[in-house]
Amino acid sequence: SHPMWSLWLSPSFEQLGVNSTCNNKAVGTILSKLVQQFELAEKIVDKALENLHSKGFHSPDEKHVIQYLPARAQVPMLLMQVAVKVKVPPAGISHKKSRIIRHVKPLFASSVVSAAS
Repeated sequence: SHPMWSLWLSPSFEQLGVNSTCNNKAVGTILSKLVQQFELAEKIVDKALENLHSKGFHSPDEKHVIQYLPARAQVPMLLMQVAVKVKVPPAGISHKKSRIIRHVKPLFASSVVSAAS
């Protein structure tokens, strides 16, 4: 249900054909907490972008947005930074002109994933 985050965690996610349902209650609980953190990170970034837009910054860069993220949030800064990287278009491209979803470097390299299999 969250393909951007799934690809970030595991670049081989699409190849695995992972079913989004989980029958193991403990794993389901962990997945639920992760999803909550991912969604909260996205909401915090959206709020920072809205704040910047209200101040006249209509095309802020990643570093500018990161400065507006709360230092003490309920979400790790790493997750908020990944959300910024995905939501903020590359420098020089207007957000209104582009609906680009940026490729974010996966958290784990595919060589690590395949070695663990």
